[in-house]
Amino acid sequence: MSYTFTELTAAEFEGFIRVFRETPVFQTPAWAKVKSGWQNAYFGVRDENGALCGATMMLIRRIVPTFAFGYCPRGPLLDWNDKEAFACMTEGLRKYAKKHGVCYVKIDPQIPRSVTLPQPDCYNPFAGKEEEYAAAHEAIQALGYRHKGFFPQLRSTIQPRFNTMIALKDRNGTPLTPDQLLKSYRPKGRRYLGAFPIARGVPPPFTPPRRRAWKPSHG
Repeated sequence: MSYTFTELTAAEFEGFIRVFRETPVFQTPAWAKVKSGWQNAYFGVRDENGALCGATMMLIRRIVPTFAFGYCPRGPLLDWNDKEAFACMTEGLRKYAKKHGVCYVKIDPQIPRSVTLPQPDCYNPFAGKEEEYAAAHEAIQALGYRHKGFFPQLRSTIQPRFNTMIALKDRNGTPLTPDQLLKSYRPKGRRYLGAFPIARGVPPPFTPPRRRAWKPSHG
């Protein structure tokens, strides 16, 4: 099957992510509004029938007039078993970057290497997809991307490699009640939520206005 790379409007991109199976918040137009000082563009891959089968939002940071870099946070979004679609997306991003003076493009797809559940019976949205993620890693490197490495330090990557994802529904798709959601945490983790720390004199952290969160305050 042949594919075509195309630029998308914000409305077209948002229509795609609404029906895509796993859309991280970093691949939403709302996140682009958070990233002040960055430009953003939307791209897609269409099949022979014109249907969108992949898309990504790219943030562009121009350091100086002659130097800029592009970043697809937790993108692109596509079927990683479809190597032709990903190759089309890569070539399209490469041409766009060259035309607009973007020196390099970094992608950061949401591909979990492993998943640890807080409880054995918790809903796992990534169940049975290990082969797909293995194929994705191979496909990315085959197209010339350079893997930064599996660094444990948070500062080594733009987005943290270790993420906590909380299922808000059960295995049947029924939304969890607040009590059910609390019980989905491990016992040791529950002590940091709700009334437990407050009753013991540890209220939730509060950052006063116009004060940096990391700056210590004195009474």
